[in-house]
Amino acid sequence: DVDPITARRGLALPAAACSCAPPPPAAEAYAQASAVFVGVVEQREEADGVVAWTLRTGRVLKGLDPVSGERAVVVKSRAMSTACGRSYTEGTPYLVYAGENAEGELTDNLCSRTRPVTEAGPDIEALGELAAGAAASTDEAGEAAAAEEGASEQARAEPSVPAGDTTAAPP
Repeated sequence: DVDPITARRGLALPAAACSCAPPPPAAEAYAQASAVFVGVVEQREEADGVVAWTLRTGRVLKGLDPVSGERAVVVKSRAMSTACGRSYTEGTPYLVYAGENAEGELTDNLCSRTRPVTEAGPDIEALGELAAGAAASTDEAGEAAAAEEGASEQARAEPSVPAGDTTAAPP
């Protein structure tokens, strides 16, 4: 809102603001994101209304090639919060839900579920369970496939006897 005195003097400028719907739950945000990781901001570079944030990654949950040790990634965002630009604090660890632009660069904005790690406990817990569930599903699927393959091998090794066939020799 603009105060009436400022408006009468012709000094009022139209307000521009970022408008976001509440972010989706952690599992949905994870599914929609191109990359999800914990990162600490090390550097900020701004050019042409875009900020390139360099973050040193710790735990990678999705989307970045797993590497041993830590590495740096660049996440781009608009410079202005009125354009939904994300601002990070250097040295602070964040749980980042990054998207990807047409050029394949990681991006983030105020409307994402990104937040400081100190505020991301429920997300980290939910994503840990999600990852554990995915690993368990993969293990169960692998066990089921192995059991099926074992049954197939056993069936090939043992001749089948049609029901009611009394001429077959007992095993």
